[in-house]
Amino acid sequence: MKISQFIKTLTPSNCGVGGMHDVYITISRLADPEDIFGFPPFEFDCTDKDTGEKVNVMFKHEKNGEYRLSRLGNYIRNKEGKPGDEILFEVEKSLEDDFKFYIGLMKTSTRKNEANPKWKKYEFQL
Repeated sequence: MKISQFIKTLTPSNCGVGGMHDVYITISRLADPEDIFGFPPFEFDCTDKDTGEKVNVMFKHEKNGEYRLSRLGNYIRNKEGKPGDEILFEVEKSLEDDFKFYIGLMKTSTRKNEANPKWKKYEFQL
């Protein structure tokens, strides 16, 4: 099994307060998004690590070269995400190429006040 995590600090536009109509997360090519998420475009369901709620996400490669995770507006608003908070995407890939996707939102105040073992950054293979 391989587990990969992508964690990004939210910006105003990621939270829908930057005057943009679409809420999405941009993934740097340096993070190798296709290795983490697979080959776009496709949509998938993420399971919230805290509540078990399912979140439908779209992964796409834009014409300008950006990789984006979109359809996150309701999730970020419902979690009361603010600029400076962190969003986590975790992907579990089994030896049979089955994928499980997880999502989480860490509030800035929580991050400062407590250690959360679910947010350890790692990548390994079993």
